[in-house]
Amino acid sequence: MNRKNIIKFTLFISIIFTLCFSIFITNNKVYADENNTNSQSQVTGIKSIFDIKGISGEYKTSSEKEDIYLPFFRNAIGRIQVDKSINNIGILSSSSTIDVNQPLKTIQVLFSSDSIRVNSSMEYAIIWSGSDVVINSNIEKNAIIFSGGTVTIDENSVINDDVIIIAKDVNIKGSIEDSALVSASNLNVSGNIKRDLRCEVSSIDISGNENIKGNVYVRTYNSQINLKDKYPNAIIDVKETKSGVKTFGSILLKAVISCLLFTLLYLIVKKISKGKVYEKMLDKAKNNSIFVILSGAICLLAFPAVFVFLLVISLLGLYILALPVLFVYLTFIIVFVMLSTYVVGSTIFEYMNKNYIKAEKLSVEIVGVFFTFLSLTLLTKIPIIGSYIYIALIMFSVGIMFAYYFKKDKVKDIKK
Repeated sequence: MNRKNIIKFTLFISIIFTLCFSIFITNNKVYADENNTNSQSQVTGIKSIFDIKGISGEYKTSSEKEDIYLPFFRNAIGRIQVDKSINNIGILSSSSTIDVNQPLKTIQVLFSSDSIRVNSSMEYAIIWSGSDVVINSNIEKNAIIFSGGTVTIDENSVINDDVIIIAKDVNIKGSIEDSALVSASNLNVSGNIKRDLRCEVSSIDISGNENIKGNVYVRTYNSQINLKDKYPNAIIDVKETKSGVKTFGSILLKAVISCLLFTLLYLIVKKISKGKVYEKMLDKAKNNSIFVILSGAICLLAFPAVFVFLLVISLLGLYILALPVLFVYLTFIIVFVMLSTYVVGSTIFEYMNKNYIKAEKLSVEIVGVFFTFLSLTLLTKIPIIGSYIYIALIMFSVGIMFAYYFKKDKVKDIKK
């Protein structure tokens, strides 16, 4: 990716965040300044191509003075209640619960850090919840559901097309007219799936031998799962868990190989740039530490919002613009996920070498940079905290490269 493309991409991300921050800032200003006896939530409109509003408290769709006729975005601090039907594509986002009590047509995206309950029909549903999701009505076409808790498709509900569910626990009590793709710890099926059930689970319980009409495919680490009595043609793909010694040896071998490759890349880049790249990375990181942290964190936190935004734009017919941007963004993230240890490790070693090691021989430098990479790699493999360290490495690597490209060098004044 050349510098022009990076700049264009960064401007695109900045526009999205400016829009989001404008919503929240305007909400807070309205909420603080207008101190009257009216208990209704304050609503702020944002002039935009789309119909965008931020709400400081609870939001009801019936509170709209006119029908929503544009693609829309509503963000509320409080609870969202759909008590009036909407017939246009849109996004509803809340830090509290979302209750759908009236029909929603076309594609709807529901975001909530709390639970989401769908009590009325939807056409297409994209649901993202930090807690539980309950579907208690019909979804006419496809549904995609992400949940940090339990997803329940109740007895009276029907999903008339495919459904994709990623959650902690999943209960399918209603009817799915096509296939169900599920990733969960526990899956219970007492309803009907007219075609395939394909899942990755730790445990699965299917109440009878007529619940699933098509193929059954289960990927699991639990060798105790057995569905042959109810579904003789079911495919149970049991993944083997390696012993602790072998796993550690495998991890160490992969870590050594990747660190050798990073060391080789380090030497090639240093040879070509005569060491100036690493010096510049270190100087930019030291002089812009706050920028490094903020830019890296924002880029990572933006991923879900950017993904959904580009998906919505694509469905609106602007896929010629949205899909290339999505491809560039995904490539950008993947590259920094792969090279995070290299970027951060090179910067750390440059600092250590400049201030403490001061290696004069190439062999000493090779050993030093290799063990820097190896230390960071093994830190990311520590149970529980390793994943947080890895996320921190990605964040810092993105921030360092942003500072490298977009922050100016400090020029010392020269007295004539």
